[in-house]
Amino acid sequence: MLQKPRCATTNNGEDVLKYLLSRVTLGTFSVCLLVLLLALFSIYSAGNISRQAEQMYQHPYTVKSAAQAMRTRLMEMQLYLLPTMLITEKTEDEATLQMLVERDHLQDLSFDVIRQYYIGPTDDERDADLAALEEALSAVRQARLKAVQDCAGVSSPREIMIYLEQHIGPRGAAMDAALQRIMDSADTRVSEFRVAAESTRNIMIVGTALLCLLLAALIIFVSASERRKNREIAHRDQLFKLLSRSIADVFFIYDHTNRHLEYVSENCYRLFGITMQEFYRDGAIIERGLTPETIAEFHAMLADSSLSEAIERDIKYQRGHQTLDLKMRVYPIQGPKKARDNSARRSIVMFTDQTSAVAQQAALNDALILARKANNAKQDFLSRMSHEIRTPMNAIIGMTTIAAKYLGDKERVADCLDKISISSKHLLSLINDVLDLAKIEGGKFSFASGPFDFRSFINTLTAIIYPQTLARQQKFEITIAGLSEETLVGDDLRLNQILINLLSNAIKFTPPDGEIRLDITCLSHEGSSVMLRFAVSDTGIGMSKEFMSRLYTPFEQDNNVSRNYGGTGLGLAITQNLVALMSGSINVESVEGKGTTFTLEMPFGLPEQAAESQRSLEWSDMSVLVADDDQVTCEHAMLLLEQIGVHGDSVNSGPEALEKVTQARKAGRDYTVCFIDWRMPGMDGVETARRLREKVGEETPIIIISSYDWSSIEQEARVAGVNGFIAKPLFTSSLYNVLASIRHPEKLLSDSTRPNEQYDFKDKKILLAEDNHLNQEIAVEILQSAGLCVDCANNGQQAVDMYQQSGTGEYDLILMDVQMPVMDGHAATQAIRALNRPDAKTIPILAMTANVFNSDIHAAEQAGMNGHLAKPIDMPALFRTLAEYLK
Repeated sequence: MLQKPRCATTNNGEDVLKYLLSRVTLGTFSVCLLVLLLALFSIYSAGNISRQAEQMYQHPYTVKSAAQAMRTRLMEMQLYLLPTMLITEKTEDEATLQMLVERDHLQDLSFDVIRQYYIGPTDDERDADLAALEEALSAVRQARLKAVQDCAGVSSPREIMIYLEQHIGPRGAAMDAALQRIMDSADTRVSEFRVAAESTRNIMIVGTALLCLLLAALIIFVSASERRKNREIAHRDQLFKLLSRSIADVFFIYDHTNRHLEYVSENCYRLFGITMQEFYRDGAIIERGLTPETIAEFHAMLADSSLSEAIERDIKYQRGHQTLDLKMRVYPIQGPKKARDNSARRSIVMFTDQTSAVAQQAALNDALILARKANNAKQDFLSRMSHEIRTPMNAIIGMTTIAAKYLGDKERVADCLDKISISSKHLLSLINDVLDLAKIEGGKFSFASGPFDFRSFINTLTAIIYPQTLARQQKFEITIAGLSEETLVGDDLRLNQILINLLSNAIKFTPPDGEIRLDITCLSHEGSSVMLRFAVSDTGIGMSKEFMSRLYTPFEQDNNVSRNYGGTGLGLAITQNLVALMSGSINVESVEGKGTTFTLEMPFGLPEQAAESQRSLEWSDMSVLVADDDQVTCEHAMLLLEQIGVHGDSVNSGPEALEKVTQARKAGRDYTVCFIDWRMPGMDGVETARRLREKVGEETPIIIISSYDWSSIEQEARVAGVNGFIAKPLFTSSLYNVLASIRHPEKLLSDSTRPNEQYDFKDKKILLAEDNHLNQEIAVEILQSAGLCVDCANNGQQAVDMYQQSGTGEYDLILMDVQMPVMDGHAATQAIRALNRPDAKTIPILAMTANVFNSDIHAAEQAGMNGHLAKPIDMPALFRTLAEYLK
């Protein structure tokens, strides 16, 4: 157990000075005694006078020593103790207050010595000097106490130092001046005594001059020798302190005999948070931060004095809330070789902070574990991808073989081709997932921001998702709340990719008779931007908390999920990245066995010049009834009707609709039109329409609202008296069209009567540059099916030659593959644009390539191409693009 040190190194200059003076006085006294004994018979009188002079000299020297000590403590208080106490706010710290009390006590002792021995030039001047010193000492103490009060709560060190300079400095200067007067008087008295003594000795004993010179020479030699030794010791001590402050390691010198610390390096606070003074007061203070196991090992290392070589151990030290990993080394200092006991009397104990190194090693180990996990995850991903890709590939190869075998059976071939198409699309979706993730991780993913028709977007989304839910006998519903705008600014393709991914997952993990919903809510509408929330919810299998913790990690997927449901495990990772890159957020809530809800919040812009609401008709005489069991749909319909100036009422069931219509007829204000939801519990829309006709006759138009394909009930609904159909979710334009057509019932249209888009490019001729003959054959077949005349080139050079040899205006458009032998598509385009003919600069040239990065599109534009079509070719997109350039 470490004990409080019996004798500790100190920095007190007074103690060092007293020690050196005691050594010099003892040597001088010994020399004088020897000389006096040898010359006693002849210099008794001179020796007696010398002793009296020395006795008198002691008085002013003692006074000067005491004054010097008071001045040193005054400077220590002004320059170190008081500023440190105020700046570090240790005004109530017991250790600091105790230190100040000890300094005050030493000042009083020194003042008592001065009061006792100070002679002064005269008695009056002595009393005046003592009074001035006492007054100055009291003024300094009062100013110090006032400084503690005035500086309480002041956090600026600069303000504290300015205050001390203004209030403590003058009083300290007064005290210093009083001390200086006393020391000057003492020096004067010393000189007077010395001159008188030397004069007396010279007059009385001339013969002793030689002895005095020898004595003086001896004293000078001893003093010089001592001063030289002291300078060397001070220099080594300064170097030692500089070393201890500079190095990171902390070291102690431990005395095995007395079991205490002889020395503690000055940098101990940097490591342990304990000052040197605290170590010297209590050597066992370090043990409070050690663990019980470490304390036992610590004691064992220090108690073993038989060590002959250095030993080291790893220990842990608790500094506040931080645990430090330290390396403790003990270097034994052996006793003299001649001594019988050769055990270590002292040891140097060194502590090295290796917390960062240990943490770095732990981080490396964690990184290694994560790397192994990532590698395993990628291996699992590759295995799944191999399975996922081979499955549609096997189907494509197998169906192709079967179709070739049954070429005469049209139905069998058609069935094979249909399955080949499905498998090809599935294979393409797998490849797209991998490519999308690669583009995101490579920072090459691009976004387009432009206006798009939100109504068309929702209708397209419904057309994709509804057939899938219908095939799995699932209920699918889309609702919109608080949004009346139909044109938004953003990337509709990426939004479509996100929602289809989430909805496809919901369909995949929801059993038959389950429910999938997409609820769209307008959270805020500020100026030219809106914040929309998309909530995709299902009643499927749900997810565990552990699975949700790695939900968005690419390449990771539960083996059971992969085996039972398929997929690459990349969809949600891509979705999360897309949402983040579009400045949105995504959250998920899920309960195992009950379902999952993904919530997206994403900003969209509004067109700078939004189209004004259509108000060409007067709506004041119109009244609308909306019947839907979904309250959100009713509220949204009321909002849209209010915006176009139409009065509306809403109910949540068929019986309520009948009652509302009956009350309106009795009041003489029949509804202009009734919107009835198809699938309502209890009484559905068709039955409600049939009963409404019994009450209101044929006068009131009845429109069925449905988010489903109503072709299966259209005939029955018409018989029941339904005039038309409108798709969910409702939009301002769709309501406006129905209400506007009420003015002309014979022109009432429904969404079910929209004509299909047809493309007819007769009398149009294009040049197709494609080096792959299979792709060329497919493209020609597709293009000719739309009435196009197609010429083919097998490489870029051939395409340039064919165009150069053609007549002006012979070709209406060029489809240019980018990667071709002899001359690639970019070079071929540049060559065509450089031809000296009138149509070379204007003929539309469209790039066809599987490279769909932004850089590829930009390269195509730089080469002079007008547009870009991604492979594999999407036929609707192809025909829309051709129609744009060939119209």
